[in-house]
Amino acid sequence: MIRSESKCKNFYARRFSRYINTFCTYSFGGMFFYGVFMRIAVIGIVIEKDRAAASDVNEILSAYGDYIVGRMGVPDRTNDIYVISVIVKATNEIISSITGKLGRISTVSVKSAITSVEL
Repeated sequence: MIRSESKCKNFYARRFSRYINTFCTYSFGGMFFYGVFMRIAVIGIVIEKDRAAASDVNEILSAYGDYIVGRMGVPDRTNDIYVISVIVKATNEIISSITGKLGRISTVSVKSAITSVEL
C-alpha cells in the first residue's frame, strides 16, 4: 500500500479544500482509494455530585469501545468528584462525537486534547 499525498492534495484542492489535511489516497495496483487519518487524543471527564451520571458516561464509552486505547478513573468520594481519563485513537469527527455526547450529560464536564500527528 503506497500513500500518494500529492495526488490526494491536487484532487481535493479543487473540490474540498477544507478537508485536505484529513483525507489521503492509497494505491493498490494503480487504483486509488480514499481514507481518513486517525489521531491520538486524551478525553478528560469530570463527574460532579451526581454519581448516577456515571452509568450514562459508561454507556457512551462502551458504544465507542473500538476506538478506546486506555482508560483510568480516579474517584474522590469525600468531595463527590469522579475523574476519568480516556485515551482514544480515532478521527476528529469521532472524537468530537464522543465529547459532544458526554458534554450533554448534566453534572459532566468534558475536555479533549488531540495530537497533530496523523496516523
